[in-house]
Amino acid sequence: MDDTNPVKADCPGVLYDRAQTMECSVNQVITNCGLRFPVGTRVSYKCKKNYIPSGVRPDDYQEIWKVSVCQQNNNWWGDNEFPGFNCIIDYGKFYVSPSRVLLVMGGRLVNPLNFPWHAVIFVRYNREYKCGGTLISVDLILTAAHCTFKSEGTAENPYQPYELEVILAPVSGIYGDNFLSRSQKLLLSQIIRYNQGGSYQGQINYYKYDVALLRLIYPAQLNQYVHPAKLPNGYDIISDTMIMQVNGYGTTSPYISQVKPSNEFYGTNVLPNSPQCLSDPEITNTIDPTSQFCTTPTDAGFP
Repeated sequence: MDDTNPVKADCPGVLYDRAQTMECSVNQVITNCGLRFPVGTRVSYKCKKNYIPSGVRPDDYQEIWKVSVCQQNNNWWGDNEFPGFNCIIDYGKFYVSPSRVLLVMGGRLVNPLNFPWHAVIFVRYNREYKCGGTLISVDLILTAAHCTFKSEGTAENPYQPYELEVILAPVSGIYGDNFLSRSQKLLLSQIIRYNQGGSYQGQINYYKYDVALLRLIYPAQLNQYVHPAKLPNGYDIISDTMIMQVNGYGTTSPYISQVKPSNEFYGTNVLPNSPQCLSDPEITNTIDPTSQFCTTPTDAGFP
């Protein structure tokens, strides 16, 4: 090696994602975080609002800047999390206890701000209300598979992703009412229908496997109005005494002639395998207890 041209010591550039806020400086001058940096470069970083570091309890997290510095050995040194610092969605921020819900068909008006994961699905060409859904990550909507087909009660004529549109932080089940700046109108890149061990066939197999995911072209912007729901883990067990909540902008009438989307957000409490459901043989004879339970008629797609 030619000692007259020594290799300059530096550290690799810093990669970060949309969940992080990061600032890089050399000699107290802010610079691009994507370059390689000379010894002494300082990197300050923290999770953005609505995110917390992975492995940290929401109640224990303090939103402070962490700092790492480029060393002579070409490595970063400082807070132990860096450069493997990873931020995840802070689900604890939006936990809703039953006591906060005032109490959809037969329901009462509730505050949609308590349910920032709600989504409304429309048909693009005529802006017709199709279904509700649940934001479960920044780019995925959970809904019912039957909401992704044009033919009611069948698995025929599936919608293509470009034919549907999702509105987050909706204020109504009527498309034209969702004009507030807080609402996010997003298009789809993919429709994923459940097909593990079976697939949705509509009425033919009693609406089994009625689950679908809608992937957004662009990720949702998380804020106080838009935030993913926390999914249950594999150990959560649904019991017959567990009170569950259903909310949405769907129909508030059981009569076909009066079916239309609501411009107000309704919610109701339901019980798994409620007496109303179990007393109807047309329903109970079609339920697979290994993967389904009975409540009452509710808005399709909504949680």
